[in-house]
Amino acid sequence: MEKDIARVKPLELIHKLMDEGTFVELQERMPETNVLTGFGKVNGRRVYAFAQNFETRGGSIDSAHANKIIAVMDMALNEGVPIVGFYHSVGARIQDGILALDAVGKLFNHHVKLSGKIPQISVIIGSCAGGAAYCPALTDFIFMIEEKSKLFVTGPKVVQAITGERSTAEELGGTKIHGKVSGVNHFESSDEESAIKDVRRLLSYLPQNHREKSPRMVSGISPKYSDPKNIVPVESNKPYDMLKLIEKIVDNESFIEIQKQYAKNTIIGFGRFNGIACGLIANQPKHLAGALDVDASEKIACFIRLCSNFNLPVILLEDTVGFMPGVRQESSGLLRYGADIVKAFAEASAPKITVIIRKAFGGAYIALNSKAIGATRVYAWTTAEIGVMGIGAAVNLLKKDSASSESLERSLSRGMEANLELALSHGVIDEVIEPYETRQKLIEAIEELRKREQLAV
Repeated sequence: MEKDIARVKPLELIHKLMDEGTFVELQERMPETNVLTGFGKVNGRRVYAFAQNFETRGGSIDSAHANKIIAVMDMALNEGVPIVGFYHSVGARIQDGILALDAVGKLFNHHVKLSGKIPQISVIIGSCAGGAAYCPALTDFIFMIEEKSKLFVTGPKVVQAITGERSTAEELGGTKIHGKVSGVNHFESSDEESAIKDVRRLLSYLPQNHREKSPRMVSGISPKYSDPKNIVPVESNKPYDMLKLIEKIVDNESFIEIQKQYAKNTIIGFGRFNGIACGLIANQPKHLAGALDVDASEKIACFIRLCSNFNLPVILLEDTVGFMPGVRQESSGLLRYGADIVKAFAEASAPKITVIIRKAFGGAYIALNSKAIGATRVYAWTTAEIGVMGIGAAVNLLKKDSASSESLERSLSRGMEANLELALSHGVIDEVIEPYETRQKLIEAIEELRKREQLAV
């Protein structure tokens, strides 16, 4: 059964989001309607917010409702500060017909207007249908709450009436569907308190707007020393948990993962290096050998663009066998989604640093922030393998008879070892490093690039 969502008070939620005593409601300056708006401070920084009130006309969107939200969106944009929306709405107000649709369309237009200029965060506190579901989908981050949050274009009753398909609201648009299958959701929380705590933490990693540099927190806390090579098996075909490696190179307890349950063969999230907030992308050898499929490619490309919009350095930890082969992937548009990674990296203006951990093969090596498409810096561990394909696959493709397989494998192994020297000599890789140097090299590169940006201003 769904939890009781009708008793969630918008004013209480916004007060909990803001630093104590800082929230100012804008009700006095705007007409009374079923949405609450205002501003305050989060972690000492200005933030605007609005919350739909489901108890009044189901939080439905009409012209007054939309105009009130648009007004605070414009204020947030003009001041260059983030905006957080709490969503619980049946969608466009049916009784208002085309005028309600026009109001929803204006909201869509404003979300696009703000996109890439200020952070937009959505917290889904109940069921949202139609236009009320599309609005969060146009923002940078969506938080959903277990058993409470629902997002769908059309609710279960209408779906059944039109298609005959039966489903519960949870099956149609709950946290599990959007967290694991669709990838619409970015964060899943157990309750409102947890969601608000997570929103506050997320905001600390983001600049106020696209003109600011990546925020820095003087944590002074380094991870407990442990050589990262102890986490990564020597054998290139053995899986391991990339999250454990990430924890060893970012500032202590600073990594927050985004879209945890979606496309688990890829990891994205934010972490700090010497206090500087950065975006992290990594292959996850624990799932599908870190191969890039359609979902992983889409996940990576969207995240690159978000980091670039808000001047967050991108750190890529690479360990992949390549793009996922097969009829299903090809027919799902792998070429299109894989190409989108290339385009996102090539267009990104933020610093882009790659560390090749163990394997970088074929098109995935190129797409994942290689020098050829504009990487700012590329490092490779001394044990890294770079090639058109893995040795095993190359042997199977090239061998003419079984007797030649062993010698062919030896020849390819020698060629793979020589690849790092060749890459260094041609500037394809900037430096070959020992695993224990990874954190320090990344910090040095990030600090150097930050100084260059300051000098260029």
